[in-house]
Amino acid sequence: MSEIGRKVLLIGDSMLSHIDEDPDLIIKISYPGIQTWQLNEILDIEVLPSPERVFQTIEQISWAYRNLIQKLETIYKDCFVLRSLCVPRQDQFAERAKEINEKIRRCPSRDNKGLDYDSYFDEDPKWYHTDGLHLSNEGLEKFAEVINRVAKNTLESPKNPDRQPIDWAAVEKWRKERTSALGDQQIRYRKTNYQPILETISPVLRQLEGFNLAKYPTKQDERFIDEKERFFFVFSKEK
Repeated sequence: MSEIGRKVLLIGDSMLSHIDEDPDLIIKISYPGIQTWQLNEILDIEVLPSPERVFQTIEQISWAYRNLIQKLETIYKDCFVLRSLCVPRQDQFAERAKEINEKIRRCPSRDNKGLDYDSYFDEDPKWYHTDGLHLSNEGLEKFAEVINRVAKNTLESPKNPDRQPIDWAAVEKWRKERTSALGDQQIRYRKTNYQPILETISPVLRQLEGFNLAKYPTKQDERFIDEKERFFFVFSKEK
């Protein structure tokens, strides 16, 4: 059984940074501003829990997403991998996000499980900041509620009910191998509650954890808005 056997692993961008997750249910790794293809590369060297944007077209994003899911299904062979759709938007790229969601729905996956937010976020502007992209405090509370509910429900229906106790010797070996793979390479700033990753982040960067930039209004640069696709991924195994 893997290290995340009793938790859900949550990987994504800044949408996850400010949610109040339950640490007893969720291991969170958030990379503010990351794109799907960048996350695909980072998974090769990140100190992940053990298993047991340049402008892109919708087709390119779909291709990168499909490869990312396949990689995660390879790393976590005995885990459920849930596809997550984009969180609805209310900016000029709202329709584009819907098109991407249609591609994600048709994306082949091993478990054919997914999370669609359309039923949780209606068109009420209270869920969003004035930019129509980032979630308001109410939106973040709703987002956290959905994530924690999905984590709890997933862990209540394990993929392998006849699980074995965690082999912590194997876990430690895995951590050392992932840390060795990281070597001297520097991974972009990320926010997480996973201690082995925290140990690889320099103290200076770790101080950024204390800043909540979401509460400050920002002026969007249209050249970069299109790079901010809202993705995150939920991976779980048995309780």
